[in-house]
Amino acid sequence: MTGPPAGLALSCPFHIISERVVTSQSPVVASSQDPFTAVPAFRREDALAAVKPELEGVDPASFVPMNIDIAAAVTTVLGCSPALLELRGQIMEELPKFDTNKVDKLVTYALAAGQANIDYLLAAQPDEPVAERHEKLTKLREVFVSDARALVKRGLVDDAMIEGLRMTQGYKYVAFDVLVLCRLFKLQWQKVSGRTGVLLKEVEEAQHLADIQDAAIGVREHTPAALNKANEARQRAWTLFVNDYEEVRRAVGYLRFHEDDAEQLAPSLWAGRNNRKRPSAQESPAAPATPVSPAVAPIAVPSTGAGTPAPAVVAPGMPGGSPFMNG
Repeated sequence: MTGPPAGLALSCPFHIISERVVTSQSPVVASSQDPFTAVPAFRREDALAAVKPELEGVDPASFVPMNIDIAAAVTTVLGCSPALLELRGQIMEELPKFDTNKVDKLVTYALAAGQANIDYLLAAQPDEPVAERHEKLTKLREVFVSDARALVKRGLVDDAMIEGLRMTQGYKYVAFDVLVLCRLFKLQWQKVSGRTGVLLKEVEEAQHLADIQDAAIGVREHTPAALNKANEARQRAWTLFVNDYEEVRRAVGYLRFHEDDAEQLAPSLWAGRNNRKRPSAQESPAAPATPVSPAVAPIAVPSTGAGTPAPAVVAPGMPGGSPFMNG
């Protein structure tokens, strides 16, 4: 069999309704044209809140490395979850000791991991004022550098005064460059006034903006608590999700061994990283290697004088020779 087992329902929108990730704040709006509109709103946020007690119990020593695309992994599991949920009855029947909660909670764990990842990405984004100031300062730096280089060519400003500019795109580096340029213009204003398109008021406003930006970046860099907290929550949710899914994959692998479609029903999240394939049931096992006799020095074969060589002398104990040692 190459496809999903017969009878598996694949039309359900992730079986999210059966997952009970629905609260009074998560309305379900159905549509006869699009079945996926029946997916509850806020389901990811609700899922993360629902598993919070379990997240606190995840041992940091057991964290699963986050070395693949989390969003892609979550989407993969949500896509195959309807078929996996349809196997629940078979799992209960043939694997009675298997904890079917791992199947029941799979979608919830996937959604929680997805939300935790979103929360981290949002926490890692700069504050909106920082981003806005960065955009303004970048444009100011471009204008100031252009005018400063023109003044260098005119011999009004020493080239060494702009050699220290970083000219990179990092927030603090742009702010630093603008502060340096503002200092340059103010120190040389008596010489360059009227010979540049830059106005003194413009310089003072840019310096004030860069000062604010520099202070905001400093505070942000020295208070990473929120980012660290979001990253830890993401790591816990990811570990909970991956461990649960791997347990479900093991059960599916056992149940669907002869059909050889387990990888289609529950694909590896690391597909492409490890392409080793288990031998199929139809493949014959490799024959054991033939033992190799130990090397024996060639023995001289005396001639009979009649042109026919005498029979080869075989060392005692070797194949074709006497089993007994001489003497």
